[in-house]
Amino acid sequence: MEIIGLTAGAFILAVVIGLSVAGPLTTSVIQLSEAAIATSNGDLDPTSTNTWT
Repeated sequence: MEIIGLTAGAFILAVVIGLSVAGPLTTSVIQLSEAAIATSNGDLDPTSTNTWT
């Protein structure tokens, strides 16, 4: 019975860590995608807003 509790605890911890990393990472990927689209449209302004710290 102890192994089930440990497994459930490890699973919950993995989900929490995954969600805490996925949010900022997704934001960075979206910003990169928007910059790539702007570049392909001819906007070569080198400014960037890095919000993942």
